[in-house]
Amino acid sequence: MSYNARTARRGTARVRKFALSRITNRESPHMDIERINAIGSLLTDLSERTQALRGYL
Repeated sequence: MSYNARTARRGTARVRKFALSRITNRESPHMDIERINAIGSLLTDLSERTQALRGYL
Protein backbone atom coordinates (compact mmCIF):
# COMPACT_ATOMS: atom_id res chain seq x y z
CA MET A 1 0.00 0.00 0.00
CA SER A 2 1.40 3.39 -0.93
CA TYR A 3 1.88 6.28 1.47
CA ASN A 4 -0.97 8.24 -0.11
CA ALA A 5 -3.36 5.30 0.18
CA ARG A 6 -2.54 4.89 3.88
CA THR A 7 -2.95 8.61 4.47
CA ALA A 8 -6.30 8.59 2.67
CA ARG A 9 -7.52 5.66 4.76
CA ARG A 10 -6.50 7.40 7.97
CA GLY A 11 -8.24 10.57 6.82
CA THR A 12 -11.42 8.65 6.12
CA ALA A 13 -11.35 7.17 9.60
CA ARG A 14 -10.87 10.62 11.08
CA VAL A 15 -13.81 11.98 9.12
CA ARG A 16 -16.00 9.09 10.29
CA LYS A 17 -14.92 9.60 13.89
CA PHE A 18 -15.61 13.34 13.63
CA ALA A 19 -19.03 12.70 12.08
CA LEU A 20 -19.93 10.21 14.81
CA SER A 21 -18.85 12.65 17.52
CA ARG A 22 -21.06 15.34 16.00
CA ILE A 23 -24.05 12.99 15.98
CA THR A 24 -23.34 12.05 19.60
CA ASN A 25 -23.04 15.71 20.59
CA ARG A 26 -26.38 16.49 18.98
CA GLU A 27 -28.07 13.76 20.99
CA SER A 28 -26.24 14.66 24.18
CA PRO A 29 -28.55 17.50 25.35
CA HIS A 30 -31.53 15.16 25.05
CA MET A 31 -29.80 12.59 27.24
CA ASP A 32 -28.78 15.32 29.68
CA ILE A 33 -32.40 16.41 30.05
CA GLU A 34 -33.48 12.83 30.73
CA ARG A 35 -30.72 12.39 33.31
CA ILE A 36 -31.63 15.66 35.04
CA ASN A 37 -35.29 14.63 35.18
CA ALA A 38 -34.36 11.21 36.58
CA ILE A 39 -32.14 12.78 39.25
CA GLY A 40 -34.90 15.25 40.15
CA SER A 41 -37.42 12.44 40.55
CA LEU A 42 -34.99 10.47 42.68
CA LEU A 43 -34.34 13.47 44.93
CA THR A 44 -38.06 14.07 45.35
CA ASP A 45 -38.59 10.42 46.25
CA LEU A 46 -35.71 10.47 48.73
CA SER A 47 -37.04 13.65 50.34
CA GLU A 48 -40.45 12.04 50.81
CA ARG A 49 -38.87 8.93 52.33
CA THR A 50 -36.75 11.06 54.64
CA GLN A 51 -39.84 12.87 55.92
CA ALA A 52 -41.63 9.55 56.46
CA LEU A 53 -38.67 8.09 58.37
CA ARG A 54 -38.41 11.17 60.59
CA GLY A 55 -41.84 10.28 61.95
CA TYR A 56 -40.44 7.01 63.26
CA LEU A 57 -37.44 8.59 64.97
